[in-house]
Amino acid sequence: MSTHRKIRAVVWTLLRPAALAMAVIGGFGSVALAGSLGDIFVIHLENHNWVQPDGNVAIAGGSAGTVAPAGIQQIYQNPAAPFINSLVTPGNPNSAQVSYCSNYYNILASPAGPNHVDVHPSEPSYIYSEAGDYFGVLNDNDPYAQTNGSVAAIQHYLALHPGARGQSLTAILQGKGISWKSYQEDTDLATTGIAEVNGNQAAYIGHLTPNALTSTPVAPSQFTVPLRSFTGVSTNYTNAFNGSHMYSFAAKHDGTLFFPDNTGGNDSTPANPHAAHWAPLQQLQIDLANNSVARFNLPPSCLSRVT
Repeated sequence: MSTHRKIRAVVWTLLRPAALAMAVIGGFGSVALAGSLGDIFVIHLENHNWVQPDGNVAIAGGSAGTVAPAGIQQIYQNPAAPFINSLVTPGNPNSAQVSYCSNYYNILASPAGPNHVDVHPSEPSYIYSEAGDYFGVLNDNDPYAQTNGSVAAIQHYLALHPGARGQSLTAILQGKGISWKSYQEDTDLATTGIAEVNGNQAAYIGHLTPNALTSTPVAPSQFTVPLRSFTGVSTNYTNAFNGSHMYSFAAKHDGTLFFPDNTGGNDSTPANPHAAHWAPLQQLQIDLANNSVARFNLPPSCLSRVT
């Protein structure tokens, strides 16, 4: 019988990166301390606020999708999101080993007033969660775009501030010999042969030939660093979580991809020595079953749907 490492922490984020780094690195110290962290999974939730000023939630007992008043709903105390709320409800058995933040702000917010900043795209938050800074990136552009790419902006910053190189969270873990892996939905999947994918797949930039993508991951030896975004529909592909045939990957939703210390440069082939840090989401179930997950794991961002 195999001995499985205990998963001691699942972090629903976005957390303050400095606090997360201290927890991760401190918990992974070489001295075995009581209560030290085991394997960590950080899961980013997107597209709904935890709380919002109007406190808008679904009507308890109402029909699915009914809200009062109409509009975007917050997650906290929302009857349409019972499980995640059970994690933060005192007395609920699910909350016994859960801690959460109740006073947090989007990273670009400033105190209310004439200079109040109301910029809240995904990309700066992912960059900040990885490195404790958003490096002046205020947009949601494709990071590897030929013009106005966020990676280029960060590389320019690092060139001006060489002391900041290697200071992203996963680069620090890497430097200490602590394993990490990012699982991303729809990357490194095999194709029907109509078009190749990622390292084997020049057509994996922006789109794929219709119906080329399948649901089967390529062999781990063929994994790549997913440097390009893509989206489309393939009847040969079925999303295991929602049953749709639409696939989509956005590089901007993986903070680890913005830093050259992590990505091994602009190499999207399996020869990239850093490719083993990225895997398709389908590989996560395989790694869990084989007890081969990393010490620090980043499953993909989730759409926290409240209907």
